[in-house]
Amino acid sequence: MIGFLPDKRSTSWPDIAATGRFCVNILAEGQEWLCRKFSASDRDRFSNVVYRLSENGLPILDGSGAWIECAIYAVHEAGDHLFVLGMVKAMTAEPTASPLVFLRGKFGQVTCAEA
Repeated sequence: MIGFLPDKRSTSWPDIAATGRFCVNILAEGQEWLCRKFSASDRDRFSNVVYRLSENGLPILDGSGAWIECAIYAVHEAGDHLFVLGMVKAMTAEPTASPLVFLRGKFGQVTCAEA
């Protein structure tokens, strides 16, 4: 299972709730522009974004390091947000992709030490 917390004022949550499904895209290093685009309040987030649809019609962003397709399992009140819990139905990962990391207000990199 996987969870996320949309703001109750989210403009995209009603569309997600209506489908009963969502797809989490794990962005790859170098996709900062895409992270910024999707975090903005622009209603047309998918303009100028390359993506394909999953078998269930959910967007998989081109170049993502991984994607996780889920069915909504439960939704709970959480203050000014909702806690949405999803049951994983399908997923894949690009083994050579480095994930996009955002920490303490900055984008960064994951480095792994050789064992």
